[in-house]
Amino acid sequence: EWSEPLQIMLGLKPMQTYSSHDKFMAVPALLSQSQEQILASSRVNPVTLCHGPPGTGKSFTIAAIALNHVARGESVLVASQKDHAVDVVQDKIDTLLGGEEVTVRAGRQGYLSELKKFMEAFLSGQMNTNLPFDEEVAKLYQQLKTTIRQLHTDELDLELEWSKALSRGELLAKPDPNWIDRIKQAWAKNQVEKRKLLMELTSYLNTQYVQRERQLGQYLQKQRKRLLFEAYREKETHKNFKRMLQALRKYRGSEQEEVFRTMDIKSVLSALPVWLVNLEDVHRVLPIDKELFDVAIIDESSQCDLASVLPIMQRAKRLVIAGDTHQLRHMSFLAKSRQSVLAGELGVTPEDQESYNYRDVSLMDHAASMVESHDQIGFLNEHFRSSPRIIAFSNKKFYRNSLQVMRERPWEEQETALSGRPCHGTRDDAGVNQKEIDALLVELEMLLQQSSSQDAVNIPSVGILSPFRNQVEAIRAAIPKYFENRKMNHLLNRHNLLIGTAHSFQGEERDVMFLSFCIDKNVGSATLRFIEREDVFNVSITRAKSMQLVYHSLASSDLPDGSLLGDYLRDLDADSDGKIVENCGDQFANEVADALRERGMEVRLCQRVAGVSIDLLLMENGKVLGIDLIGYPGETFPAVDRHRSKILRRAGFRLLPLGYTEWKTQKSHVLTVMIHELRHDARYR
Repeated sequence: EWSEPLQIMLGLKPMQTYSSHDKFMAVPALLSQSQEQILASSRVNPVTLCHGPPGTGKSFTIAAIALNHVARGESVLVASQKDHAVDVVQDKIDTLLGGEEVTVRAGRQGYLSELKKFMEAFLSGQMNTNLPFDEEVAKLYQQLKTTIRQLHTDELDLELEWSKALSRGELLAKPDPNWIDRIKQAWAKNQVEKRKLLMELTSYLNTQYVQRERQLGQYLQKQRKRLLFEAYREKETHKNFKRMLQALRKYRGSEQEEVFRTMDIKSVLSALPVWLVNLEDVHRVLPIDKELFDVAIIDESSQCDLASVLPIMQRAKRLVIAGDTHQLRHMSFLAKSRQSVLAGELGVTPEDQESYNYRDVSLMDHAASMVESHDQIGFLNEHFRSSPRIIAFSNKKFYRNSLQVMRERPWEEQETALSGRPCHGTRDDAGVNQKEIDALLVELEMLLQQSSSQDAVNIPSVGILSPFRNQVEAIRAAIPKYFENRKMNHLLNRHNLLIGTAHSFQGEERDVMFLSFCIDKNVGSATLRFIEREDVFNVSITRAKSMQLVYHSLASSDLPDGSLLGDYLRDLDADSDGKIVENCGDQFANEVADALRERGMEVRLCQRVAGVSIDLLLMENGKVLGIDLIGYPGETFPAVDRHRSKILRRAGFRLLPLGYTEWKTQKSHVLTVMIHELRHDARYR
């Protein structure tokens, strides 16, 4: 009677691994290789593990999994310990579909009330206008498949043109060509003069990506409406919707279960395929039927204990476990001694006590120990949230520099993204460092003044974090006393102010973070051990998007060797390496740069964007365009491959290729096209 994922996770059945041969990804966005692997595994494997470090698009990946299943007519359950994590996934799904609501958000508070209203509107026929016919959905699907096939063909053709550009460039750059080489050079020039530029072909390919995403969004929206219409038209499904509404109106669990037994819940799921719930609320809205959903996704799994997730596993044919072992873990108040007594009474073996340790082993830990095949594991390595300076320490210390920092943009100011504020304060007996609070309040007021004249869309969100509860409470008490009511309203409403410990910020982010460590050089070993817990420390330093101000009252030299906090403070004092580099580039690069500068363009050579080396950056009035120089036998010879090109697209950066032979044969046209592309394509601003 137990689901397959539940049996596997409890060690009653061996882990099975399958490979998916279906490469169709019905997601209106450009996915990374890791995301594609996770989506493919979730389609066939009983358990899939998604490692998602801070800011790497874990919620987006979960939304992509959900939409990919919906497009195939399958059902999805998304669950987490926190409502916020579930709400973020719902927002991501709605955003991917242009605001079209495709999810059922169920649970306590207003969620259950909204679900009842939705069911009532459906049963009254309010949601059945402008309904698409089956033929229309089928036509959209065929158009989509044609676009995807054409995209694949165009990608391969462009790679072939890159290869030709390399060989032509080597030929044309020969310093002392013989008569045969000169004939070949003339032939190569003749061929290039008759063809479109590589950058024109690439620009067209970019428009094809946009078209694919638009068609996918339209297809998923139409399919959703068709499913609802079919459910409304089908007599038995209509009855089951009525029973579902009846069950939701019951206050007692026993009465609700009685209604559930009289209905076919899967017919409801066929029309409402994506459900999002808090772990504690799932029993309020769904029966605990075996393998009720095609896939269940558990988010923030490092914060989930093994007991709380059992009901989700039972409802799943396949299970996706998403989280990060380097972020906050679940908190248990069960004493070790009591746990040992219970284990002894129930005859639990020492080996199982270690594997299923309720206090210390999270769902993420347990899954990581059980999943062995790389086909079932995906590591999200593209970090979108923070400026490079902010995420650098975490990337180095916890993730072995494996994160690709997508906000690595050399044309943006990075020096002020992370800075320390030595306060020389002391931590009193109540665990409060008043000098750090005073310094924080002054700079918070400066931020308010600076942003008072900004447009609403540019006003930064603000967070204040301290690892210690007493310091947090002292800050909360100090702010209303320091600021008048009008400024307090601005902080809360315009700046979305959040104040809390690391646990308050798990899954949260803010544009500007104020971090108060609240310790001094007399810090005790127990206090230091707490602040240097890897999960607490990693969450504390990775919430900021654009700026992080760190208030501390000790020097790195005050801390013992190997101290995590000491290493971080030393990193704060280190010079940023985000300086402009101009002493590079070969003859080809300098020729192009000089010609562009003669036309009034700002040009930089040899820059890194999102971890990818870019030969030329072309800039004007806040717009930026990358140029990949191909074919000249020097530093710029190789082409940026298709995988890295897609990384740049996901980072919102355009890179267009330029062959050396094109430059030598169509110089004027090349310059015109480059400047036009920079000035007239606003999608990547």
